[in-house]
Amino acid sequence: MQGKTPDLVKVRETLQAVIAERKQAEQEVRLLLSIIDAVCGAEEFNDAIRATLQKVCDATGWHCAEAWLPSLDHSVLECAPVWYCRGKCVEEFRRVSEGLTCAPGVGLAGRAWVAKKPEWVRNVSAESETRFVRARIAREAGLKAALAVPIMAGEEVLAVLVFFMLEARGTDRRLVEIVSAAAAHLGSVIRHKRLDHELSKARAELEQRVRKRTAALAETVKELHDEIVERRQAEEKLQESERRLSTLMSNLPGMAYRCRNDRNWTMEFVSRGSFEVTGYWPSELIESRMVAFGDLIHPDDRKAGWDIVQEAVRDKKPFQFVYRIVTARREEKWVWEQGQGIYDSNGNLEALEGFITDITEAQRVSEDLRGEKEFVERLISTAQAIVLVLDTEGRIERFNPYMERISGYRLEEVQGKDWFATFLPERDWARIRDLFKSGLAGAGTYGKNPIVTREGIEREIEWSNTVLKDADGKVVGVLAIGQDITERKKAEAWLERLIETTQDGVISIDQDGCILLFNPAAEKIFGYSPAEVLGKKVNLLMAEPYSGKHDWYLARYEQTGERRVIGRTCAVDGRRKDGEVFPIELSVTEVKTGDEVRYAAFIRDVSDKSKMQERLIESERLAAIGAASAAFAHEIGNPLNGMSMTVQLLERRLAKEGGAEEAAVGTVQKLKDEIRRLTGLLQDFSSFARRKTYVFKPVSLATVAGEVFAMEEGSYRGRGIRVEQDFPADLPLVLADRDKLKQAMLNLCKNAVEAMPEGGTLTVEAHDVRGEVMLKIADTGTGIADGVDVFAPFTTTKTTGTGLGLMVVRQIVAAHGGTISYTSEHGKGATFRISLPVASV
Repeated sequence: MQGKTPDLVKVRETLQAVIAERKQAEQEVRLLLSIIDAVCGAEEFNDAIRATLQKVCDATGWHCAEAWLPSLDHSVLECAPVWYCRGKCVEEFRRVSEGLTCAPGVGLAGRAWVAKKPEWVRNVSAESETRFVRARIAREAGLKAALAVPIMAGEEVLAVLVFFMLEARGTDRRLVEIVSAAAAHLGSVIRHKRLDHELSKARAELEQRVRKRTAALAETVKELHDEIVERRQAEEKLQESERRLSTLMSNLPGMAYRCRNDRNWTMEFVSRGSFEVTGYWPSELIESRMVAFGDLIHPDDRKAGWDIVQEAVRDKKPFQFVYRIVTARREEKWVWEQGQGIYDSNGNLEALEGFITDITEAQRVSEDLRGEKEFVERLISTAQAIVLVLDTEGRIERFNPYMERISGYRLEEVQGKDWFATFLPERDWARIRDLFKSGLAGAGTYGKNPIVTREGIEREIEWSNTVLKDADGKVVGVLAIGQDITERKKAEAWLERLIETTQDGVISIDQDGCILLFNPAAEKIFGYSPAEVLGKKVNLLMAEPYSGKHDWYLARYEQTGERRVIGRTCAVDGRRKDGEVFPIELSVTEVKTGDEVRYAAFIRDVSDKSKMQERLIESERLAAIGAASAAFAHEIGNPLNGMSMTVQLLERRLAKEGGAEEAAVGTVQKLKDEIRRLTGLLQDFSSFARRKTYVFKPVSLATVAGEVFAMEEGSYRGRGIRVEQDFPADLPLVLADRDKLKQAMLNLCKNAVEAMPEGGTLTVEAHDVRGEVMLKIADTGTGIADGVDVFAPFTTTKTTGTGLGLMVVRQIVAAHGGTISYTSEHGKGATFRISLPVASV
């Protein structure tokens, strides 16, 4: 027995070692299975890592753990938001760690990343900051031993896990092996979660490892059976995850694929979305059973696509590109593809995996937008207007070539500068900036202000401004369109001065005939101020029949285009404010501005011209009558003298003989009366024909009228005539021959009195009318019958008289440079009007 004791000791030691190894293996398997379960149940990559950190810490006694992930370009490691702490919290250490990066080979994580194997540090608090950047914070947190373990997927480091203890400890190989095994498995699981075939491979490897462990650990069958049950549950979860993935892929607007890297892009897997994209079902595309995907690619796009993928595979980077395919229905579609190469642990390409989606409509919209953008750019570049874009601070973002020509500045010279300080006169800076700020809060604004060119010249610009907004409706700037109106303003000012100073009246009306413009000359011609006529109908200024028919003429022209006055110069009658009708020359022009139509009328008062023409005609007429009268007096005068002498002899003979019959005596008397009447008529003719001498001096019409009334007062009273007179105290003097003017007034008053045999009212008044004195003599007598020209020779409405009196009056008025006219209503009297020029002082 004593000899066998050493053997028993050895057996016991061996059994203890086997038991320890078995416990370690059990612990490792349990940890691995728990990690598998946690990772498989994790939805995201970070969740899987967090679960791994927790499982490892809880199972192996690490106090806390963190993860470091390679950046997208694999240039540095970044501290991930994933973190786990058991027991005492080290929040300050964690806070400092967030956002840190480490380069390859730098720091604990960086060294494990480059070495692609675990690294143990006995006490990080004692490390220099060159080897462990967070050494000071680690001391404050009480962290000591640390282990960095890379998570590998083939040769690729997916992450580096770093574990910390609160005590210093030398390298614990068992912990290293357990954590390394967990990390290695985590890399596989993560890779499997991304790719279906990797999941299958990992599952097979795991099953093989489980079988080996089961054979080596027969005594732990029951425990392993429980773990297998857990594994099956994990598989069920994995299958559910795969089902979710399949559902997700079927709902994606496109097709997921796995293919070989050959010219045909031979498909190994295709999701059901292939039918919507290509018109082919997955079974028709996989292994190119019906058609190779490479044959669907448009011939013009095949080489470019191949080159892009090969370059990405060579650099082991993802790829994406846009190309055309021809579908089963022979339709051409634009598709977008994104994918990447899948590599084995040795870095050899196994397949390509990615996603393809139909972007035909988006491509069409993009092309339309590109075309519209090019059109807008051409429009802006060629526009004969300023196109300016400012940001919300008023800085220049861009303007077009027209602005460059106007201002003399290139865009590159002033881009980003303050618009107001660069281009506006200093006097306008504050005002325009305030308007700009208020405009940012509202809709469009309009206005005018000058800009200053490089040469220091101010140019007046008319602006139309619109706020610019981004897709979220936020105001990002202002678009301003400007028209250079410098020359137009000069032209408008010149035209305004021309309109204001021209001697012709200028009136503008709209399509409704309402007055829009009324210049000073028009004020003078018509007697209205602009305030009295603006907005009113223009026929206010017209005499009949033009006034009543104007709206009809205008409406007819608008409908038919038939012109009566527009584009012509014609003579019509106007009406002044006081009601006086007077002749004018009228020219009307149509002015169109866009859809707006205006009419401009140019008016010339031709009253003086008409009067001069009337006077000329009157002078010529009177001269002709005078010449005829002289000839008539000469031809009739001699025979009439002979007749008068014969009648006188006959009268004396009858007187000598005595006892002559009364009839004979009466006949002789009638002959004498007729000869006397004819003689008077001849004298009137002679007087009318004889050239008179006029002496013109300033004369008061009131004084002349007073002399006439003084002479005839008794006669008027006896006839029952009442005299009314009105001569204003400020009535101007007239330039006249006093005696001739008295004769004319006496003749008119005499005619008026004789027209009122039953008595009546004689009205004599005078008024100043635009540089002339208007004398009016009116009666309430019988009036003048229609169709009678009282100024014609030998015309009279009385039983006596020669009918030459009004001709003489007309001759006298004409000699004074005046005019005479009359109005009458039968049975209500007549009114004669004489206009005489005012005497210049």
